[in-house]
Amino acid sequence: MAASTSNERPNPSPFQILKRAIKNDANRYLFACGGSVAIKDLTQSLALRYDTTTAGTTAKLNLPAESTDLDDLIAHCQPATFGYQGKDVLDTSYREAIKMDPDCFSINLSPYDLGCVQAIIQLLRPSTTAVGQKRIRAELYKLNIYSGPSGKFKAHVDTPRGEKQFGCLVICLPCSHQGGSLEVRHLDHKKTFDWASESKTAIQWAAFYSDCEHEVQQVTSGHRVTLTYNLYDVDTSSDSIAPALRVEALWLLKPVSKFLKSELCRVGGLNMCIHLTHAYAHNRKDTTLKLPHTALKGIDSALYEVFTHLGLKVQIRPVLDCRRFIRGECLKGRVERAGGECPCPRCTVLLGDDFHDVTGEKLHQCEEYNDYLEVIQEKFPHKKLKNFVWLNKPVHKECAITAIAYGNEASVKWMYSSAAMVVELPPVENKTEDDDAKKSEGNVHDKKKDGGLGH
Repeated sequence: MAASTSNERPNPSPFQILKRAIKNDANRYLFACGGSVAIKDLTQSLALRYDTTTAGTTAKLNLPAESTDLDDLIAHCQPATFGYQGKDVLDTSYREAIKMDPDCFSINLSPYDLGCVQAIIQLLRPSTTAVGQKRIRAELYKLNIYSGPSGKFKAHVDTPRGEKQFGCLVICLPCSHQGGSLEVRHLDHKKTFDWASESKTAIQWAAFYSDCEHEVQQVTSGHRVTLTYNLYDVDTSSDSIAPALRVEALWLLKPVSKFLKSELCRVGGLNMCIHLTHAYAHNRKDTTLKLPHTALKGIDSALYEVFTHLGLKVQIRPVLDCRRFIRGECLKGRVERAGGECPCPRCTVLLGDDFHDVTGEKLHQCEEYNDYLEVIQEKFPHKKLKNFVWLNKPVHKECAITAIAYGNEASVKWMYSSAAMVVELPPVENKTEDDDAKKSEGNVHDKKKDGGLGH
């Protein structure tokens, strides 16, 4: 007798397939890359020249170098600090290293000549656009030395140095050392660059997105000498260069195309919302960032390329999460009875008109729900999306609005926003093979399971 199939799970809908594809495809995209160039392959000898304490004089360090060769260079370096809460902090329990600023030294080494920059473009900044091919600029930031037996830098994320900075390049100069591996992390993934074994015979490098957490493990012996470069996007809107990547090669193209033909998209007017996987400085006092698509990283960039290739309207905007104000409640019934609309994430997406700095407001007797709605309306110009689906959960949020409420006691309220990609979907003209998709998905507004529709 044939086994019963009544307990078999139904085939996933195009919507579920696309959600899984976005989650799984994030693992396919590099967040860090690296390489090495053997010393024997260089066309000229390598030398580092640096200022000394004697006015108008310089010293020279030939590379590769043994540990004892670095004594004079080390004597002319300064303790390395790190940024914390807007200040430079010196704490050797967290970071034990020394540094030299770029105006104090020079080296006959270029990341462009080494091939690092071209590799970074191909691996971390690929473009599918024939006009406006992405280019980058590597700007020397610091020389750092981590010395054994205790040199280290615990896990941290770099402070962005400009609106167009997207990453960081670290070049390890040929100086003998043990330990000191570089670990780079994004989401649940880690990539390790261990340069100790070839520290005397090769110039080694690693590049990674600036929002990635990274850590320098303890140097057990010798000196780990590195050059750090900040990586910036360069505007090439007037250039015309062959693209480095074909959209047809992106694995996401198939599930996106199938979803667009599904029953869920048939009526039209549906907005597909995707939280950006990487972090972007979208609410900062020191920036007027208007997040362009050329600044997107990894899977964020791939999704944008796929959607625009399919002729869809794509917006990159801040999305406000007001659960801090309304204590996570869905106030649909109470608010609608008063003639308003519930802005909770289950019912409405508050899509910002543009990116802006963090805003604040002092409120008197801010006790009623409508008082908070007035703050949102004034300080976060937006439009409301009601017919929407979320394809993933937020990864990175930043404070967008703060408010001080004065009642019997003063209290602080705040709301966060995340950068999101919003895609306006056109109606499907013809009936598709997936006639049961609508039934399996349920109502767009009421679906709560799986962190999906309207939530």
